[in-house]
Amino acid sequence: MRSMSFSKQLVGSVLCATLTVALSGQTSAGGQATATRQSVVPQKPIVLWKEDFEGEQPEKFALTHHNAKQVTVAFAGVSEEHAAGGKRSFKIAATLTEGNYAYWIIKVDAPFTHPLKIRGKVRREGEVDVQVGYYFRNVDTGASSLVRQGTKIADRKDGWSTWECYDPGLLKSAQQLRLQAVGVFIFPSAWRRPRPAQPQHYFKNTAAVAYVDDLEVIRMPRPKPPGKVPRPQDIREYRVVPVAPLTESRILASSPVIPDDMKRDRLSMTAAQDEYESASFAILSGQQLDQVKVTMTDLVQGAHRIAAADLRVVKCWFLPTDYDEWLPITVMYPELLLHDDELIKVDIPKVKQSIRATTTGGETRYFDISKGNPELKPEYTIEDAASLQPVQIRPFVPQQFWLTVHVPVGAAPGEYRAEIVIEPQNAPSRRMPVVLRVLPFRLPAPVLEYSHYYRAKLKTDGAPLISSEWKTEQQLEAEFRDMQSHGVNNPAIYQGVGSGPDAGKALQRYLTVWDRVGLSKERLFMVAAGASNELEQQRKRLAMAKRFGFRDLYAFGSDEASGERLLAQRNFWTRTRGVGLKIAVACNPDFDELVGDLLDAPILGGPARPDLAARVRQRGYRIYMYGNPQYGHPNPVIYRRNFGLSLWRAGYHGAVSYAYQHAMTWHPWNDFANGRFPKMTYPTTSGVVGTISWEGFRETIDDVRYLTRLLGLLDRATAQPATRKAATEIRGWLDAVDLTADFDAVRAGLIERILALQTALETGAR
Repeated sequence: MRSMSFSKQLVGSVLCATLTVALSGQTSAGGQATATRQSVVPQKPIVLWKEDFEGEQPEKFALTHHNAKQVTVAFAGVSEEHAAGGKRSFKIAATLTEGNYAYWIIKVDAPFTHPLKIRGKVRREGEVDVQVGYYFRNVDTGASSLVRQGTKIADRKDGWSTWECYDPGLLKSAQQLRLQAVGVFIFPSAWRRPRPAQPQHYFKNTAAVAYVDDLEVIRMPRPKPPGKVPRPQDIREYRVVPVAPLTESRILASSPVIPDDMKRDRLSMTAAQDEYESASFAILSGQQLDQVKVTMTDLVQGAHRIAAADLRVVKCWFLPTDYDEWLPITVMYPELLLHDDELIKVDIPKVKQSIRATTTGGETRYFDISKGNPELKPEYTIEDAASLQPVQIRPFVPQQFWLTVHVPVGAAPGEYRAEIVIEPQNAPSRRMPVVLRVLPFRLPAPVLEYSHYYRAKLKTDGAPLISSEWKTEQQLEAEFRDMQSHGVNNPAIYQGVGSGPDAGKALQRYLTVWDRVGLSKERLFMVAAGASNELEQQRKRLAMAKRFGFRDLYAFGSDEASGERLLAQRNFWTRTRGVGLKIAVACNPDFDELVGDLLDAPILGGPARPDLAARVRQRGYRIYMYGNPQYGHPNPVIYRRNFGLSLWRAGYHGAVSYAYQHAMTWHPWNDFANGRFPKMTYPTTSGVVGTISWEGFRETIDDVRYLTRLLGLLDRATAQPATRKAATEIRGWLDAVDLTADFDAVRAGLIERILALQTALETGAR
C-alpha cells in the first residue's frame, strides 16, 4: 500500500463536519446557558494519518531527545530487512551510553477534537525495550508534553508487537490541543519489568536496533457522557439530588450532567462518636435561581440533639494539570469547599478565573489567577465567609453542596433526623430529609500515625500573609486545628531554633500553639533540624522538645537522596543520634542496604513495600509512606486506596506525605503562576479553605480508626473462650477482604463486625 501523508485540507473538512463542544452545556460570560450542540461523530473510527514506509517518499524519524551521555546512530532510515506488513519498515540502529531513554519522532499535526488512537508495530533487537507514543501541544499556553503510556496489544510470532496509545482524557482540556508528533521510544530492557531496588537500570554502551511499521493516527468517536444529558423541558423546576461525596466521578460546572454513579436515593450518613462525617447533594435547574439560601436544621432524636452540619459549596475551577496523567492541560475540577461562592469567579468560555482580595489600601477587587499575576500580593487580605452565603445557580449548571457533621463524644446512639432547607428568591422552597445513624461506640485514635510536611514558620511581627511559608499565631492555630479535625496530629515542621539572642523564641511560641491545640507529643518531626555536625544546635532542639513533653525528636537527612549521597550522610547521622535525636528522611528503596541500620524512620516514596516494612520493623524502627501520590491530586479515592487500610496491611507505621500547603515564593491561590504545587488546603488571612481531597484524606484516617476499634475488640474476644471462634472468623475476613476496592462496603463490614463483637463480649460478661 502506498504511504498516505497527513492532509490538512482533508482532515480539516472532516473535522468541521464533526466538531462538538468540548464543554457541553457551557454558559456564556453573562451566565446564560448555551445550547448543547449535538455531535455528528461517525460510529466508526477514521484514519487521519498513516505511514507504512512503502511509498516513494515515506516520512522519517528524527532523534529528538535523550538523556544518554552519547547516542551514536549507525542507521536511521527505511529498510527491507524486516516488515510487519509490506516489504519495508523504518530501522533505527544506535549505541547508547548511560541514561535510560531516547526518543525519535515524526511530526504530525492534528487537533484533539475527538479521542485519538495512535497505533503502530515495533520490533526490537538487543537489551532494549521499544514503545510507541506521541507528543501533543497546548495551543493557548504553548506547552508541549510527551505521552508514552502506550499499551502492548499483542506479540506476534515473527518478532513484531503491536502498540496502541489511546487517551480520551485529553478531551477534558479547556483549551485547544493538537497532536504534534508520533514517536518511538527506546528504553533499557528492564524498563517495563518490576525493577529491583538496586541497581537502577541504565544503558551501558547498549547496542539498540528498533524497527517501526504501520503507524496510524485514528480519530475515535467521542465517549458517551457519564450520565443522561437533561433536556430543557425535563428540568423546568429545579431538582435536588443526593450524591456520593467521595468518588472518582465529578460534577462539573461545565456540563449539565450529574454522573449516574454518584446519584443516591436519600441523604444519609453513619458515624461513631468523635467522628466527622460528610455528605453531599447537588441542585440542577432549567432556569436561573437567584440568591439561593441553603440551611440545615439540627439533627434530632427525641430529646437528643446534634448541631447542624457545616454547609459549603463545592467550587469548580481550572487547574493547570491533568492529574490522571500529570499532563500540561487546563482542566476543570470540583475542588474547593467554600462558604462564599463569590470568593472565586470562574469564566468557563474564556478559561479565566479570579479571586477576591482586599489591598493594603482597603480596596476590594478581583485579581486574575489564570496566569502569572504579580498584582496579587501576599499581604492582601483573602477571607472566606464564616457560614454558607446565598448562591446564584445558573441554568443547566449543577451546583454541588457539601455538609460535614461532627458527632460529639457521648452522643446517644440511634437515628437522628434533620432537613436541608433550600430557599431561592425566585422559586418555591424545598426541604430534603437528612438521616444520621449514630453508632454505639467512640472511635479511637488510629493504629497508624498520620503526619505530613508543614512548611509554615511562625511570623512573629507584622500583618498576616497569604503564604505557605509564614503564619501568624492565629493562622498557625487555625491550621493546626484543621489538621487535628482531619486526623493529622503530628505534622513534620519546618520551624527552626534560630540563632542569636532570640534563638529558640519562635520555636517556643510555635510549640505553645501546638500545646494549646493538643497535638501529639509522641514524636516531633523537625524537617529544619538537619542531621549535621552542629551538635550544640541539636542539643538545643532536643532540650526544647523535652521541655514541651515530646518523647522523641527526629532530625531529617538530605531529602530523597540515594546511592552515594545517602552513604555520605552516615557520619552526620551517627553524631546526631549520639546526642539523643533520631533520624527521619524521605528516601528511596536503597536506604535499606545503605543506611538501614541508622535510619530510625524511613519515609519511603511510592507504592507500599511490605518486604522493606518487615525489615524496618525487625530493627525496631518505624516506616512511613510518602508521595503515593503527593498531596493535591483532586481525587479523594486515590488517598483512601493508598494511605488507609492497605497501608496497615503492608506493615507500615503511618504516612508523612507532602504537603499541607506548598507555594514557596508564589501566591498559594494562583496555581497558574508557576505550575500546580502539591497541597491539600489554601490559606486565608485568618483561617484555611479545604478541598474535597482533604475530606477524602480524613475519611481515609477514619477507615483506620474503625479498623483500630475492631482490632481492640478482637484482642479481647480472642482471650475469652466464648468469643474466640467469632474472633477467628472475623480475623479470616479481615485477612481476605479487598482493602483497595469498595471502601464503603469495607467500612460497612467493619461496622457490622464491631457491633457483633461488642454484643458478644457484653453477653459473655453477663
